[in-house]
Amino acid sequence: MSYTLRSAGTLALIYGSFAGVVAALFVLCVSAATLIYGAEVNAVLIVAGLRMQAARTSL
Repeated sequence: MSYTLRSAGTLALIYGSFAGVVAALFVLCVSAATLIYGAEVNAVLIVAGLRMQAARTSL
């Protein structure tokens, strides 16, 4: 029996753990990007609302 077949369980354990870490980092990156994008949209909406409010009060 070859070394690869004898150690397949160990390799699956190691590379499975690596895949879990990569998947977790990907999820964290997507979550961070979503939060940053949401904050940008929120800031734009707040500034637009303040400009509309200022335009209404200056009339």
